[in-house]
Amino acid sequence: MQPPIVSIVVALYQIEDLLPRFLASLSAILRSDLRVEAILVDDGSTDNTLRLAQDFEKVHDNALTIAHTTNQGLFRARQTGVGACSGQFVWLVDGDDILMRLNLDFIAQSLASLPAVDLFSFGYIETRDLAYEPPKINSAVKYKTVVEGCVLFPLLYWGNIWRYIVRRTLLLKYYNQTKMRHDMGEDLILTSWLGANAGAAMLADSPVYVYRKHRPGSYTEKLPPLHRIEASVELFFEICVRNLNNLDPVTRSMQALFSLNMREDQRIECERSRRVDLVEKCLAIDDLAFTICPSQAELAALIEHHSIGLRPNAANERAGRILACMTRDKAA
Repeated sequence: MQPPIVSIVVALYQIEDLLPRFLASLSAILRSDLRVEAILVDDGSTDNTLRLAQDFEKVHDNALTIAHTTNQGLFRARQTGVGACSGQFVWLVDGDDILMRLNLDFIAQSLASLPAVDLFSFGYIETRDLAYEPPKINSAVKYKTVVEGCVLFPLLYWGNIWRYIVRRTLLLKYYNQTKMRHDMGEDLILTSWLGANAGAAMLADSPVYVYRKHRPGSYTEKLPPLHRIEASVELFFEICVRNLNNLDPVTRSMQALFSLNMREDQRIECERSRRVDLVEKCLAIDDLAFTICPSQAELAALIEHHSIGLRPNAANERAGRILACMTRDKAA
């Protein structure tokens, strides 16, 4: 048997209700003629998640289940899976989403024909409907290109890791040299690192993934709003410092926009001492991101570019509020 081209690594924890639908979609891929394997890593679940994974392994020769006896977190679960797999490329996916067999042939052919490419980026479908079923026909590939160099960082670091199939040697390097300190943000840390270290990426718009956004019970949904804001600001501060040499002006502006959005959020007001710490972090990001303060028009254009469905003049109004907030905090 030929070794797999792609290893699908799935970190699992307490998702017994949603896992069967995911496993059905994974089964369709494993039973195809594609050279793939699946590594299922249960991170100490106390429900039926591990049993479902083990039952799945019994009927798929190209699937392996690994069990952590205690919950060690997403970073460790993925690290275990990447270390155990044998594919040239790795697809890190979430067990509460849905994989699409359609369009994967195109990706497999591209990976085989482009030896210089370190990762493949593809389209996805986002839904809040837990009963959603993806389309049954292939989507035409309308757009594809290979990018490399400094343009990779701003393209990659905003995406969830499941949007990319990554060369395994690159992921091994990341997991061998990274010490994860955050309970959230593993995807953002990883994709920003890939943007700074990958050689070239193949981008295509064909969807192969269904993302179930904000499912009930997910880690980020359980976090209190203020804790979520604090974790996000801490995360962006670390990314901005770690990747400063790779931040072009547009990327720095996007980074600062996020920190300003955090400061605009009135939920920060609920605890003054914690707000002060957040403001200091945000100002540090601003100092790294902006050489000069952007005008309201520049900030409005940035907001409009990265937002969907804004009403007329909403971007300009929001830019004004954010700049007022920034001025207030610098004067404090």
